[in-house]
Formats: sequence, structure tokens, C-alpha cells
Amino acid sequence: MSSRSRSHLPIPPITGFSSGACEGRAHNRPDLVAIAKAVEYAQQHDYAAVLSYCTSSDIARRLVRDFPMHVFADDLRLTKTGKAREHVEFGSDRTYRFDVEMVAGRWLVVAFSIE
Repeated sequence: MSSRSRSHLPIPPITGFSSGACEGRAHNRPDLVAIAKAVEYAQQHDYAAVLSYCTSSDIARRLVRDFPMHVFADDLRLTKTGKAREHVEFGSDRTYRFDVEMVAGRWLVVAFSIE
């Protein structure tokens, strides 16, 4: 894919996701909505909103502190690591890594790192 055809997206490309409100909507990949919303709110430095998509305050703080304003969200890689757990990576210059898990009926970010 040429750099001209790549979109400059602030969040990972997620089928069925829109930047509008997610609650009460059907999504093709509800497992990825937690990542998309956590990233969206981290870029706005909205700690409380990020925390609502994470299992710990440490993860939410690191997302708000470390996630850049603009990311090329290309090459999304998803690996199932359990019945209700997945590892998601994306990025070309830097790799953004997330683990998400179904907790009490909703997908939440349980781990985050940048390499």
C-alpha cells in the first residue's frame, strides 16, 4: 500500500466502529471497541473515560500519558489467546499492543504497551 493511499487515522480501523457513541449499537467486532474507545479518549486526555474501558487505573494512566495524538493504524493483527481473551497489535513505526478480555459481559483492555 502506498503512503498516498494510507489514511491518517487517530484510532485503529475497526469494522462497524464509528466515532459516535458506541453504547447500544451493534458492532461487527465488539472486542475491538474497547481499544478504539480507550485510544479515542486517551488522545483527548480524558482519564475517567479511558478508565471505563480498562481493568486498572495503571493501564488507563499509561494510555493517557503515552498514546500519541496521531497513529497510522495499519496492519491490525489479532490473536485469540483464550476463550474470551485476545492480543491485538498494530502500527508500523512503533508497535501498539493491547490485550482485551471479556469481563462481566464487556470487553476491556487488560494490558497495553508500546514498542
